[in-house]
Amino acid sequence: MSGMTTPMLFQQEAIASAVKVLSSCLVDLEKIRGATGEQAGRELIVSNRGCLLFEAPTGTGKTLMAGNSVEELSLKYKIAWFWFAPFAGLIDQTSKAIQGEFRNLRVKDPSRDRYVESVKSGDVFVTTWQSVAVANTDSRKLRNDSETMLSIDMMIENLKAIGFHIGVVIDEAHHSFRGQTQAFAFYREVLTPDLTILATATPRDHDIDDFVKKNHIKHLNRISVSRERAVKAGLIKKGVKVAVFKSPQAGVENLINFKQTALKCGVATHNKLKQLLIEQGSSIVPLLLVQVEAGPKSTDTAVMWLRELGFSEEQVRVHTADEPDPHLIALATDERVEVLVFKMAVATGFDAPRAFTLVSMKTSRDPDFGTQIVGRIMRVERRLQGLADLPEALQHGYVFLSESESQAGLTTAAQRINAVKDELADISDNVAVVTIGDEDPTAQVTHKSGQTSMFVSPIDMDPELEHQGVSIPPQASQTPEQQVLADFALVPPP
Repeated sequence: MSGMTTPMLFQQEAIASAVKVLSSCLVDLEKIRGATGEQAGRELIVSNRGCLLFEAPTGTGKTLMAGNSVEELSLKYKIAWFWFAPFAGLIDQTSKAIQGEFRNLRVKDPSRDRYVESVKSGDVFVTTWQSVAVANTDSRKLRNDSETMLSIDMMIENLKAIGFHIGVVIDEAHHSFRGQTQAFAFYREVLTPDLTILATATPRDHDIDDFVKKNHIKHLNRISVSRERAVKAGLIKKGVKVAVFKSPQAGVENLINFKQTALKCGVATHNKLKQLLIEQGSSIVPLLLVQVEAGPKSTDTAVMWLRELGFSEEQVRVHTADEPDPHLIALATDERVEVLVFKMAVATGFDAPRAFTLVSMKTSRDPDFGTQIVGRIMRVERRLQGLADLPEALQHGYVFLSESESQAGLTTAAQRINAVKDELADISDNVAVVTIGDEDPTAQVTHKSGQTSMFVSPIDMDPELEHQGVSIPPQASQTPEQQVLADFALVPPP
């Protein structure tokens, strides 16, 4: 593999499986090129072998696995790729990751690089669905010819005419198409890709099922990585400890500021972890994530409380849709910043492995959102990977929920994460290209089920790890501070 980072064994297995399945799709497409009934055969082959899903927890290297697969396929076949980031704010992060990791992939900007004659196999056009499939000014520019460039629609058509396969990578696929009918139309009618790679941390998501159904995909080839496998590889933390606050007795709810209490406990945990890292001789400064409710005053209030708890102006940053921080991606490594206050904007795609602690003042029952937000604190910082005798406290993430209703989404998310087992996609045996006598090659279904065969390679489950997913500690007749003291063995805040 030619990437800058050498994939771990489980990642290598996943990449090899992906390349094998998708290569078989391209090989059979070449067999029927120019034959009578080519279009019908193409649809049958692509719908069974051309769509693949990487399903793995945040932090397990989905981008690394997808990128290596894209690179290997591009070295063997003539492919132009379109890589869809979930948000415009993540285009730069995605582009840098591709440029930094893969020697044989070249990032292209579809807003200014639409020249067919300059496209080479392994070119990756990084964009968002909003940029190409929504009726806004930018989309109209891309979808129409200019004086110097073809429209993106015509560029794709011309690339196909000169022998290019079209490949698509859909990052954070759990919500990429949510409510976007124009995106579905662009995918089906303009891209009509031969290969599609989906990546998600949200297991068995209903939006993935919707994507499969609406695009007439007969079989979605799944490559799944379990949480246990990633924990054993040292890429993600063992689990998350969650504290949920409620009043010690009925009738006093209005006398307790649960949001402020949750923040105090989160700060106490953050400071304890910071001290543990210093004692380990590590230069890592942990990052505290603070999620606030929607509302004009919520961020101001949180920042005020944080200042009262001892943080300086330089140590606290705010990033919301209304107050976007233009340097959000840089915050991941800027260790002068210890706290990031947000609403929804960093729940997906924000990569900050030094984040250990999350305080959420938002009520959310959505398990998909629970999976994503907890994923922000599950990664193991590279400087800690592979270290022996790491204190147990540094092998977990910590979540403080000021609203007890919030635990429903996290509990469901935990069950879904823990349910994922290792799985590799095998080449389907239900579609074959056959030639009878002097007739043109045709693609045919070879058995009634119409399902691609799979082989499952479950790893030995560590009984201890079985109990270390996202867990909700039992409620007792304790004050919030006493509960945190019992569960996290931390000094309660003043």
